Amino acid sequence: MHAPARRRPAHSGDRPLESRYADNREHEALQKNPRTRYRELDVLSDKQNRKTIHSIGHSNRGLDEFIAALEAHGIETLADVRSYPVSRRYPHFSREALSDALTARGIKYVWMPGLGGRRDGGYETYMKTAEFPDALVDLEEIASRSSAAFMCSELRWRECHRAFIADALHRNGWHVVHIYGGDETEVHSVLPLV
Repeated sequence: MHAPARRRPAHSGDRPLESRYADNREHEALQKNPRTRYRELDVLSDKQNRKTIHSIGHSNRGLDEFIAALEAHGIETLADVRSYPVSRRYPHFSREALSDALTARGIKYVWMPGLGGRRDGGYETYMKTAEFPDALVDLEEIASRSSAAFMCSELRWRECHRAFIADALHRNGWHVVHIYGGDETEVHSVLPLV
């Protein structure tokens, strides 16, 4: 007994395949082996929908200037990746004061000691432990739910452990943008190994 012939879905009509798929890359993927075509479409979709996360260093800024930079980039959640979120020189960047100021402006504050710097044996060694990927996943979950930035003290990300965090996020498919202030930003590029 023969299997019944498959019918075309009613919505497809007689339109050519090209007109049903706006993106020609989708059309090309659909023309390939049926076992792989959907996986390729998922990859295309992932590239088009790559999530963005920001990085910022508080440096010697005033609190209003710092928060204005966050607001200029639409940041809704600030993840503090300092091991010790205190500052004698800039007390407005101590954990409690910063959290209160951000909350008053509608920005959520999260301290993430699992991503803090100043690690015995160096940060690269710490990245190889089980703790680092767990903490990184927590940051990714925060950034998946809201527009987020991760913060430390140094203005320039290359002079901070944020470089290692940004490299890991970049490898995980994130678009990382470093905020310097106002409109000044830099798209992350992975640092060469020395």
